[in-house]
Amino acid sequence: MTDKPTPLSTMPERKKRFGLRHSALVEMSLALGLLLAAGVIWHDHNRFWSANPHPFWFVVLFIAGKYGTREGLAAALLASIALLFGNLPVQLVSQDAYAYAFFVAKLPILWLASAVLFGELRQMHIHERNRLEEAVREAEKREHRIAESYQKVKDIKYQLELRLAGQLRSSIAIYHAARSMESLQPGEVLSGLESLVSAVMNPDQFSIYTLGEGGLNIALRHGWKKDDAYAGRIAVSSPLYRAIVAEQKVLCVASAAQERILAGDGILAGPLADRMTGEVIGMLKIEKIGFSDLNVSSLEAFSTLCEWAALAIINARKYQQSRESGLINPDNRLFSTHYLKHYTDHMSALASRAGFDLAMLTIRLKDAARFDAATRLHISGILANAAHVALRHIDMAFEQQAEGDAYSILLPVTPRAGAEIVLKKIRDALASHTDGITGGQPEFSFNIEMIYEKSER
Repeated sequence: MTDKPTPLSTMPERKKRFGLRHSALVEMSLALGLLLAAGVIWHDHNRFWSANPHPFWFVVLFIAGKYGTREGLAAALLASIALLFGNLPVQLVSQDAYAYAFFVAKLPILWLASAVLFGELRQMHIHERNRLEEAVREAEKREHRIAESYQKVKDIKYQLELRLAGQLRSSIAIYHAARSMESLQPGEVLSGLESLVSAVMNPDQFSIYTLGEGGLNIALRHGWKKDDAYAGRIAVSSPLYRAIVAEQKVLCVASAAQERILAGDGILAGPLADRMTGEVIGMLKIEKIGFSDLNVSSLEAFSTLCEWAALAIINARKYQQSRESGLINPDNRLFSTHYLKHYTDHMSALASRAGFDLAMLTIRLKDAARFDAATRLHISGILANAAHVALRHIDMAFEQQAEGDAYSILLPVTPRAGAEIVLKKIRDALASHTDGITGGQPEFSFNIEMIYEKSER
């Protein structure tokens, strides 16, 4: 596996001395020194004057061809000094001054001319190399910029994919939360509202308050910790109560005046109000939310959530009120709690006057809190079916909303022994139809109360 080449931009600069490369000075000095030492060893005391070609040619041509004109000229000068210093030849009788000068200067002149010629050729190569190196450096810079741009685009693409996936998950979560808010059960509406606020606003902590006697009372907490000091009840005298209930304002800490009203108890707060009547039924408050999630769009979404939540809660309350005041609960086909007392008083008076036994069988679901609202409604439907199968036409089954998941069956003209028989039939019917209930097998308690017995007359 080959090593990755070192980028030119990270390569060290070449060392120079007196404008000449350090390596060239070392090489020419070392070469000339070795040649002079060889002359001494071979007893050539005239420094190779008679050698043809002269050994110093190799030094001059090598340095000029390797490093260029400046280093070549320096090599020629050093070679000339090494040749002539203290080693001038003897002038012959046949030589005049010009001939002697030419004879002495011939080799230095040729070395200098050769250094310039071969040095310039090398300079052409050096310029071409420098041009290519500069082109490579520019290419490396472009490559680096392209790599950085690619990484940025890749990161943006990844963030967009995450955001798209998050929006898809949020859309699905909003859909399911909105479906759960379509329920007419107050408990299910609050649960759906909790999921909806989490999906739309993505807050860390929020709460829902309902309007009651003395102020706003906490109905739902999300994300609260034990050491949080948020108020569980907003008194009527509080500025926050007046701003939410009386003035119906949506408060945000972005406003200094509204921040003073919130007094560190939240980031956003808005009224749950009926748009038709203007009646305020509660408050939605966000105590903690990410900085990036708090913007103009989230404020608009928060206002819409407040209206949506108020509408869902009001519809659920109206449904519960109409169901409690009605004769039959359409969810489980049992007679309502409102009708139970009226019918019991009527049948008790009739039993006393006509002289027949009147028994009441009470069935209560144990540990009802471990079942969700849908499961409890399903269990009440099973009980209603069991009652319709086991009871006579004159027997009537009621639900008791005041006591939670409890049900009463009024048995006219039925002594205690007959009520025991009815109890056994209903117990068997419940045991055979409640297998596989989500949350485990439900358990019931049974109680028989004789409202009137003939023997008491």
